[in-house]
Amino acid sequence: MEELAVLVAWRLDPPPVNTHVRTKAGPPPLARGCSVLDDEDAIWAADEMDEARRREAKAIVEAQGRVLAPFWVDKYDREASKAWDRFYRRTSVAPYKDRHYLDVNFPGAFDAPRGVALEVGCGCGSAAAPILRDHAGWRVVAIDFAASAVERLRARRLDRVEVALCDVVKDALPCDGVDVVLCLFVLSSIAPGALPGVVAKLGAALKPGGRLLFRDYGRYDAAQLRFGKGQKVGDHRYVKADGTACFYFDLDDVSELFAGFDVLSLNLDCRQEANRATKTRRRRVFVEGDFRKRRD
Repeated sequence: MEELAVLVAWRLDPPPVNTHVRTKAGPPPLARGCSVLDDEDAIWAADEMDEARRREAKAIVEAQGRVLAPFWVDKYDREASKAWDRFYRRTSVAPYKDRHYLDVNFPGAFDAPRGVALEVGCGCGSAAAPILRDHAGWRVVAIDFAASAVERLRARRLDRVEVALCDVVKDALPCDGVDVVLCLFVLSSIAPGALPGVVAKLGAALKPGGRLLFRDYGRYDAAQLRFGKGQKVGDHRYVKADGTACFYFDLDDVSELFAGFDVLSLNLDCRQEANRATKTRRRRVFVEGDFRKRRD
C-alpha cells in the first residue's frame, strides 16, 4: 500500500522536468531574448539578427580591408586540397562530434527502410556515423578531397560505408541515383565560382525526389567577424592562417544556388554559445536548407 501511495503522489505531483536533458539535437535552447550566460546549465540560446546587429557587423566587415590580389586568391584555391590535408593530419578528431541532429533538423530524410546517402566533404565521418548507427538499412558513400580525412574515416571501420578520395569540383562522383546528398559545412570551403557546377553535379547524382541537405556558416557569424586585414579572398570569403578558406552565406546566396530544387525549408539559425571558462558568449549564425530534386 505504501508503494501505491507513492505512485499516486508521483502521478498527482510529478517531479520537475529537467529542461536541459540532452537529446539527439542537444539540450533545448533558452528562450529568445535570454543570454546563454543567464543559465549555467545552458549550452546555447536562441538569438536573432536584428538591424542594429547587422549594421554593427557590416562596419566590422568593411574595416577588414580589401580583397587580396588575384595571385594570392588563385594560389589558395589551387592549394585547397593540400591545406585541408594538412588540417586533418594536424587536428585531433575529438572536436568533431557526430552530427546527432540530422533526424531532428531534416525530418523524414532517412525514414525509408533502406537508401543510399552521399556525404560530400565527409571529414572524419561525423555525419556518416550517426546515419549508419540509427538507420540500419542505409548505406553511405563518403567523399573528401583531403587524403588524411579519408584515412581517418577508414580507420573508424564503420560498416556499410564506402569511402573515396574525390574532389567534387574536378572529379566524377563515385555514385549516382542516391536518395540523399549531405552538404554540411563543405560548400563554404569551395570557391564561389565553382559552386553552381558542384550543385548541378550533385543534383545529377540524386534520384528524382531525392533530398539535398545543406548546413553551413551564415553571414556575420562570430567567426567571420574575427578576421583581420589581409585575409579577404572575396566578398564575405576569407583565408585562415592554415590556408583553408571559408565563405559566409546569406539566405539569398543559398536560394540562388539551389534555384533548380524545390525548397522544403530554408532558414537562418542564429544562436549564442557559451564559453563557461571565460564567461563569454559567441553569437553564431548558420544557414540551413532542405531541398528536393524535382521529378520529371
